[in-house]
Amino acid sequence: MDHAEPEVLIDSRLPSPLGAGGLAANVVAHGATLIAILARDAGNGAAAAQAGRIRARAGVLATTNDVAFAAAMRHLDAAARGDGDGIWLALALGDAAGVLRVIAETAADLALLAADLASLVDESRRVDCIGISQLAAAAASCAALLVRENLVVGEGDGRRAAAIEAANEAARAAASDGL
Repeated sequence: MDHAEPEVLIDSRLPSPLGAGGLAANVVAHGATLIAILARDAGNGAAAAQAGRIRARAGVLATTNDVAFAAAMRHLDAAARGDGDGIWLALALGDAAGVLRVIAETAADLALLAADLASLVDESRRVDCIGISQLAAAAASCAALLVRENLVVGEGDGRRAAAIEAANEAARAAASDGL
């Protein structure tokens, strides 16, 4: 019997994130899509509309993050070669941190919405809402970690505080489901 490594299939229809921040935004976008469907099926048009707005925001953030991440990496590489300009590097890293903060906040919005919706959907779909809330909390935590580790974000930086608060809020929402 052949025990070769399985071939990894890449679905070219999905956006390919450059890093964990883009992946976190994509998780939120896909989770929001399912929450919109579940909310609609439960007859909750307001929650479906809110999930649609989260989905749209997260989709834009995935692309925006990848652009900011690529720019930051270019400036870091230039600095490592001695070709960089410290001001442009700081600006690029700051831009990347700002996008990640918004990803954390958007993920927290989804975690809260999914946790709230869990009590309103059909019992057979409750676990989907809970799972999406937990995935959104993980995405928020990931984005907050990336902000915290950013080279230009210090202890007193508002982006850091906002991202950490969003991650904590998402974690509380995901834990509130009773599992």
